[in-house]
Amino acid sequence: MGYRSFGVYKGTYLYKRCLLFVAALTVIQIILVGWGIKEYPWLRRLFFSEDWTYEYLTAIFYIGAGVMLLWTFFKVPLSKRYKLFVIAFAILFFFVAMEEISWGQRIFGIETPEAIGEINEQDEINIHNLNTDLFHVLLWGGSLLLGVVLPLMHETVEPIHRLIDRFEFPVMSPDLHFFFLLPLTYYVGHRWVIPKLIAFVILTIALFVLFQLPIAKDYVKKLPPRWGRYLVLVILILIPLMFQVHSYKIPLTDNKAGQEAAEMVLSFGYFLFAWSVMKKAEVFMKGQF
Repeated sequence: MGYRSFGVYKGTYLYKRCLLFVAALTVIQIILVGWGIKEYPWLRRLFFSEDWTYEYLTAIFYIGAGVMLLWTFFKVPLSKRYKLFVIAFAILFFFVAMEEISWGQRIFGIETPEAIGEINEQDEINIHNLNTDLFHVLLWGGSLLLGVVLPLMHETVEPIHRLIDRFEFPVMSPDLHFFFLLPLTYYVGHRWVIPKLIAFVILTIALFVLFQLPIAKDYVKKLPPRWGRYLVLVILILIPLMFQVHSYKIPLTDNKAGQEAAEMVLSFGYFLFAWSVMKKAEVFMKGQF
């Protein structure tokens, strides 16, 4: 469905409000990590500890995304194939939300079974903290694929475009890619720091160059007019800034503050995706396509 996530951009007010929201979060992150959590340890606990502000916000965004997709699944008469993807995303978002709060373990005071505790880094009832990087690779690699790579290929590679449309996969609109790139700047200072920094800088520059080429004209049309293609350059400014802030105050091998904030901003990106799917379905139901 050829519909941008933020409609026809009448003044781009909604898009700008979402950008202001993540910009405010980024400023808060810089202040908290660069100054607050060293001077006031309670701020670290309030924002970055388990079952506190950022973790609960992450769960809330995923739950909200799941609810909107469930509404779309049950209320909008779309094709069975499209609905299959919608319900699959809804289940995935609910699963991630429950994983984020360890299935309510600390809320209800549930003890971790010994067999799980032995293979879980945080001694919790969840699978994303098992003694492996697999689930973090799936989260970040999958998010980059869904939020940036797949939409770009959908608009620039005709065989990919036909394949996605044939299977009626709810590909994300290009105007959401910034919300999937931004969280990576919070998390560059953790593992494989220098390779990730280099790769992310190359990716960002490549995207900006591609946005200027004729091959990406259909992609760029779905970005906010005039300034949308330049927004990605903000990432190039934030990469060294966030790296400096996090590496100066927090050991790079223990960047919990960057991880929690990044996961929360990423969940907001998925929340916007679910909202856009719901809005597209409503427009389709009204016969405006």
